[in-house]
Amino acid sequence: MARLSPAYPEGVATAVGYARDVMANKVTAGRLVKLTCDRFLRELHDAEQSDGPWEFRADLAERAMIFTGLMPNIKARKRASRCGLWRGNAWCL
Repeated sequence: MARLSPAYPEGVATAVGYARDVMANKVTAGRLVKLTCDRFLRELHDAEQSDGPWEFRADLAERAMIFTGLMPNIKARKRASRCGLWRGNAWCL
């Protein structure tokens, strides 16, 4: 798989980097997370090459990440706390 990819917005770049780090065993992850990262990277590659049935729009993915990060964390002790996205769940969006 080619490592060359277009310049992504910050959140999308973080998500793609996390998936690549999982596949390179730089991040400890379980079997299902590894399978999901593998599928994500394969489908992303196909979308970049226009080979697959999917279209990847980094601008829309970034908007979804920003929106999700603005959601209030209902389990936090502080009422003003936001959920935010940690590196491992950004690519799930």
